[in-house]
Amino acid sequence: MTKKEEEKDILTPTLLFLAKAARFIVTVLVHGIIRKGTWTKNVFIFWIIWLVWSALIVFGPRWNLPILLDVLTPNYLPQLGIWIYRHMSKPTQLLILFLGGFLGWLFFRGIAIWMERLKF
Repeated sequence: MTKKEEEKDILTPTLLFLAKAARFIVTVLVHGIIRKGTWTKNVFIFWIIWLVWSALIVFGPRWNLPILLDVLTPNYLPQLGIWIYRHMSKPTQLLILFLGGFLGWLFFRGIAIWMERLKF
């Protein structure tokens, strides 16, 4: 690659940044998964309740996810609930609600472990 081509190359630094971010996220999730206190009986009960609650929200006949988003979103996202209703199946909505919370919880547990290791 010539000097001018290197100056115009934006793909390589972008992909390197995304790869480093993905590595950090996966590392933090793995630390959250392998921690001793992560998998207790109370944690399993909480996530079963979370799954049932998510299923009730998604498959509910009157107050389902598109209606709740339509009612609760601000004025600058008025059609979000309708878009979700028309473009996302019910199992996909359940997967996003359940896995979003679950992976977020694992991520923040991993961040806590990572921060403990950074202490001087």
